[in-house]
Amino acid sequence: MKKISLTLFLAGLSLTPITAYGAAPLMLGSLVVWLIRNKNEKVFINLLDKLQLACLGTILLSAVFAVYKLESLVCGSIFLLYLISYNMAKVLIRDSEDMKKVINWLAYITIILAVVGILQFFPNYSLKIKGVVVIATMSPTLKRVTSLSSNPLILASFLAFVLPLFVVALLQKYKRILLVISISLGLFVLFLTVSRGPIIAMFFSLIFLLLFLKRRILWVLLGILLISCFILKPARIRFEKTFTQSIDLARRVAIKAGLKMWSDHNSLTGIGVHNFFKLYKDYVSPDYEKWHLPYVHCLYLNSLVETGIIGLSTLILMLIILLRYLWYVFKRSNGFERAFYLGLFASFIGFLIHNLVDNTPYTVGLGILFWSSMGIVSSGRDEITKA
Repeated sequence: MKKISLTLFLAGLSLTPITAYGAAPLMLGSLVVWLIRNKNEKVFINLLDKLQLACLGTILLSAVFAVYKLESLVCGSIFLLYLISYNMAKVLIRDSEDMKKVINWLAYITIILAVVGILQFFPNYSLKIKGVVVIATMSPTLKRVTSLSSNPLILASFLAFVLPLFVVALLQKYKRILLVISISLGLFVLFLTVSRGPIIAMFFSLIFLLLFLKRRILWVLLGILLISCFILKPARIRFEKTFTQSIDLARRVAIKAGLKMWSDHNSLTGIGVHNFFKLYKDYVSPDYEKWHLPYVHCLYLNSLVETGIIGLSTLILMLIILLRYLWYVFKRSNGFERAFYLGLFASFIGFLIHNLVDNTPYTVGLGILFWSSMGIVSSGRDEITKA
């Protein structure tokens, strides 16, 4: 039964950069299969687990005091899916063999997404199934690879999070051919998305790995990252215009609007999940209504606006404990497990920095990926503590 449950979980994890509509039922299926076989199994609850429940509590609390209460309750309920993903990772990913399976699935989906992304550069290439465009050529106006997801940021954020895991696994000499292909294609397509935040996240992830691993390949990857930002014209122009492009202006407008919403309502519990989207037009001038953003492009600020001081405090405490647990499991592990935890640590460092200017957990698929990763950390902490 564990094998079936694990397969469903890994399949769901692999679909996170493509569609949450596919990932969610697979995660739920994994839970159902696991419960059939292990309904009486006792699971140790640590501080990180309790903080997951506390986060759910802050979401429910914000719904009580929300401007649009039903909207907040319905949209906030997605956190239940994150909890399921977290707990399934905790009970299923317990040793190096399970971690290797995670690497395998993510590596294969990375190659698939990269190949699809590269195909977008062929001007006359498209794939339709029953009239629905599955793979299309790159938009002449957007000029950014979106692969199988509609937003380049989704693909880029996924790649920035998983590539450090591939790097540390490669340094452990695990499936070198597969991982060299995955890293090479993944890094190439990361640039084709022309997404600044994920590229910066990847930069800091590599810097973090360099602090612990004095390996030549890390210097090479870091050099490729930096040089490409200057050589590749789309990436260079996008970085140069960071503070002049209209989308960045829209983000600054959204930040001011979000802070005003927060100050006008309950500062402790916020305006309610997804209420920023509902209130946006009431807080910006008509000139900026066309940039109807669904959230504030900062994880921490958006948490303050939508769940208040209580929600933000709980989120920050959860992230602090996550990093503390990561350090704990990294220092007390060996071999592939130690490398995996180091890669995960690097991924989360990049994630935390990237989300100063984005709010990637608001994308359900990515949220599943991040919370599953936290569940793996929780599992590792429990296994080491029991030993």
